[in-house]
Amino acid sequence: MNNRIGYTSENLKAVVDKFYQMPRFLDTPDFSELSIHAKMLYVYLLDRLKLSLSSNWFDEENGQVYMYYKREEMQKVLKLTAEELLNNNLRKYDRFDSVIPRLKGFNFF
Repeated sequence: MNNRIGYTSENLKAVVDKFYQMPRFLDTPDFSELSIHAKMLYVYLLDRLKLSLSSNWFDEENGQVYMYYKREEMQKVLKLTAEELLNNNLRKYDRFDSVIPRLKGFNFF
């Protein structure tokens, strides 16, 4: 019996929307010091950003997109303590301004 999942042109769009997507640049040497947790955190933040965009949750004057993600939710999804989340993951982004330019603006630190 074949248990493989097959993708067709009809069901591929529905399937793709059910997966998180990680940008390829996170897998380059420039970002090699980021932990897998930090990379997954970026993926979750990116997913939240997409949700905000689809809900038109942005400032019409400057185009800044608003995103809401509680630290407690991040801890739960990544299975990390508050200290691990802050020290090992959120603070790592401080060195990568091009990844999340306004992370500090979200009052993470």
